Amino acid sequence: TILAGLELASVHRLKATKGALAPRHRAALEDLTDLVSYSANRRRYRRELEAATPPCVPYLGVFLTDLTFLEQGNPATVEVAAPCGGPPRQLVNWSKHQAYARVLEDVRF
Repeated sequence: TILAGLELASVHRLKATKGALAPRHRAALEDLTDLVSYSANRRRYRRELEAATPPCVPYLGVFLTDLTFLEQGNPATVEVAAPCGGPPRQLVNWSKHQAYARVLEDVRF
């Protein structure tokens, strides 16, 4: 993204150049920086995206991060006690797949 390029270390060190920006451009840069901030799991970005009027091209990195955390943080199967005292059974973790579907539904926007 453009903002990622502006936040590169070599560009970020250009404090005098940033200081020479017009106040409205500096305010726009600060607003964009706040929009894509990692704080609170990109809460502001998610709110803005939800309120946006289609068509809109979302930043897919947010959704890929969500999918990665779902994959790594949830088991593929769950152990369920069998009826009548039989041995426990391994079943597909359906709630994990429902969470995947919610993320993908957000991407569809």
